[in-house]
Amino acid sequence: MVDFVHCMLFRFIFFLSLSLHTWFVNAQTVALPKTYGAIESWDYDLSTLQVRLRGWSVGGHDGRHPPELILSIGGQIYKSAALDPNWTQRVDIASDHPATGGQAGVGFDWRVRLRDALPAGVHAVQVVAVYADGQRVRLKGAFIDTPSVVVQEVKPRHWRALVLVLLCIAAIACIRRLWIGRRSEWQHGWLVGNRFAVGVGAVFVLLVSLGATGSSMGVLFNSPYGKSILDVQGMSRAAFGDKEVRGDEWGVQLPNLLAQLHHEPRFPVVNDLLGEGGQNMGVIGMTGVPVQQWAALARPATWGYFFLPLRQAMAWQWQLPFWGCLLALWWMLNSLRPRQRGLNLALSLSFCVAPYAAAWSNWPLYVTMFPAFAFVLLTHLLRDISVWKGLVLGALLGWLLVCWCLVLYPAWIIVVGSVMALIGLGWCIDNRQSLRFGATQVGAFFACALVMGALLGSWWLDTKEAIALMQATEYPGRRGSMPGGDLGWWWHLRGYHAVESLRTTGPGSNPSEASSYIIAPLLMLVLAGLIFFRDRQMRWTLLGCVAFMACYWTYTMVGIPVEMARLTLWGNMPHTRMDVGFGLLVAVLLCLFAPNAKVPVSWAERIVAMTVALLSAGLVAFTLLHTPLSFVPNASSPVLILAVAMAVAFISGWALWGRIGSAVALLLVVYGLTTLQFNPLRIAPDRVDLVQGHHRFVVEEGRFQRTLVLNGDGIGAMVFAASGVPIVNGVFYYPHQSMWERMGLKREEWVLVNRYQHLGFYLLNDVEAVRGFRIVQPSLDQVHVHIHPLRFNFFCTGAARVAAPAQWADALAQNSSLTQLGSYQGVVWFAVQPSSCKPAAGSES
Repeated sequence: MVDFVHCMLFRFIFFLSLSLHTWFVNAQTVALPKTYGAIESWDYDLSTLQVRLRGWSVGGHDGRHPPELILSIGGQIYKSAALDPNWTQRVDIASDHPATGGQAGVGFDWRVRLRDALPAGVHAVQVVAVYADGQRVRLKGAFIDTPSVVVQEVKPRHWRALVLVLLCIAAIACIRRLWIGRRSEWQHGWLVGNRFAVGVGAVFVLLVSLGATGSSMGVLFNSPYGKSILDVQGMSRAAFGDKEVRGDEWGVQLPNLLAQLHHEPRFPVVNDLLGEGGQNMGVIGMTGVPVQQWAALARPATWGYFFLPLRQAMAWQWQLPFWGCLLALWWMLNSLRPRQRGLNLALSLSFCVAPYAAAWSNWPLYVTMFPAFAFVLLTHLLRDISVWKGLVLGALLGWLLVCWCLVLYPAWIIVVGSVMALIGLGWCIDNRQSLRFGATQVGAFFACALVMGALLGSWWLDTKEAIALMQATEYPGRRGSMPGGDLGWWWHLRGYHAVESLRTTGPGSNPSEASSYIIAPLLMLVLAGLIFFRDRQMRWTLLGCVAFMACYWTYTMVGIPVEMARLTLWGNMPHTRMDVGFGLLVAVLLCLFAPNAKVPVSWAERIVAMTVALLSAGLVAFTLLHTPLSFVPNASSPVLILAVAMAVAFISGWALWGRIGSAVALLLVVYGLTTLQFNPLRIAPDRVDLVQGHHRFVVEEGRFQRTLVLNGDGIGAMVFAASGVPIVNGVFYYPHQSMWERMGLKREEWVLVNRYQHLGFYLLNDVEAVRGFRIVQPSLDQVHVHIHPLRFNFFCTGAARVAAPAQWADALAQNSSLTQLGSYQGVVWFAVQPSSCKPAAGSES
């Protein structure tokens, strides 16, 4: 009986202790702060070398226990123990604040004099708070994750730009008189008939035969996995260096097309190398990849892969957008103003060499080429009376429209289509007296619809399931109802700092995002007004241009109702992707104005011209001075401001002074100086294969085994697919649901992976041991799976092989779901052992 009482007493005390412990733990958990503090403002005084930081941190229930602060900036470290941060009470962050876990916030105003001056560039400001219990927490910025200070400098290239602008202004002014005398002779020589088109075709054929390309493929081939996995033969070095910022070109499109080449059979609709369920290649946009389907007829950039060696096919794909757009836009401008072929050629060339085109791998040119050709065909079709010729033109028109649709990038398709539609409608009204609409035109439009239906129908039958999956994604499937209104005026005019931003940007941007066209809003409005009053014949075409300007500025800077955004499809366009439409409008407006350009004769006209030039220069200075330093650190360089302001002033002044040719020449020179060294120039490879030393690890029974690639992001895995090795992770246009189901993804986590994604698996020791992985979404199109090297069950991914950097060999060797096979050139290989999808058994040590 006593033993029974002792036993019950022991159990009571045990459960009471357990309950008290659980209550204490829960109480402690509830008391944990949701936020430990923030840096609210920061600045750096170059003259005194002083950094000033203001913000707050939790400081205990009574606010009397502030932490020690540790500042790290520019490789220098300072502790608040030696430098008083001047702590103060913060009444706005009391102990009952819901985010502080019952602690009171204390403010700090910390001034730190640096030992050494910070060099020019962008420097992250990292502040760590060390609390009494030893806990260390990094304080983030109140409005930005990582604060930074920018130390500006005048770059040598700013001086070069200024000198070159001055020399070009002087040269254009001196050469103009000689050019006037020869202009008519030249235009009636090379630019009459089809001679120039034949010349462009000859240059294109020459470059393709040489295998010349501007691709930044060297970034992929020289990456850690690229150097180890790929055997690249016959490629030359890039003349001007590869551009890592073109990740979509070298990291997505390039490995996808190489995966198509290595697939057996070649060029499938669904490529089994890319993910367990395969990737439908019909959804890949821009210039696309070769696919063995009827819709390939409407992807001319990929034609070379069907009948040319790899080197020449790559050159074909790169060269076609530039030379095709140059010819298409020139013909389009000739349709508007046929008597100024030389000027139209200069305008077309300036559009093609603009920073926006170069930064986006010439893809904006590709999306402009087809509607420009279609515009030219339509102007002939609406005037022709030959039935058979009408049918041919109608079929070609349908083919061009399908080519345009299969670019598959809604933002550029919609904005270019809007420009073309408004200008085309205005042109039809202006030329209504000469247009015909009879049996020929009806037959032509029937042929157009027939070709479009056949090609788009074929593509849709092959791709509809993949399209449905993409439409159901969070990104880009849910993007379609953006109301606009969030464009800053400095962003709209960011083309002014292309000389700098195409080379160096801050943490808030990159050269592609920062690129644009040189836009002079005041000049464009004045030109529109002059054309309206001086040229009645093209008034409706002009009104089409003005209508687009009004719609563009309204949507981007003011915003429109969501329903209107959906109805007009403009809700599919983020303002960061609309520049190609405005750049095209600038070329068309200058083309329309040229016949109306004349030297001002009255003082009022001269004053207007000089005022516009000076105000445009002032707008340049104002824009560059107000461009955020986190966007372009050296945008406010006085030398850069002077160079660009002078260029824009002379472009505006010359245009209004009747010297439109000089204005376009200077615009062309400024663009050329900016982008001349941006495009890499190299000879493409003639062969890309898997390095022979890896075959023994990945080949089993004569077949490549599906591989999970660790610590290489999605692009690292795409290297393996480019060599013919099937992969589990990579860059996918829609998620592969079966893998996530086996891994035990939670229902609430589906929203994180349901998107276009760079899917990377990363080995980390701080992952929960229960599942062995956790999902992290660092950006809109990134999905990272952090996995525990010991506890994660690799069989659940569907992989038969695992490839990882060699330094992880020992950790992975302890995972029971893996068997080490060996390593070669810094990559270690493992075979995956079949098992049930549960966390793998492994040592926690």
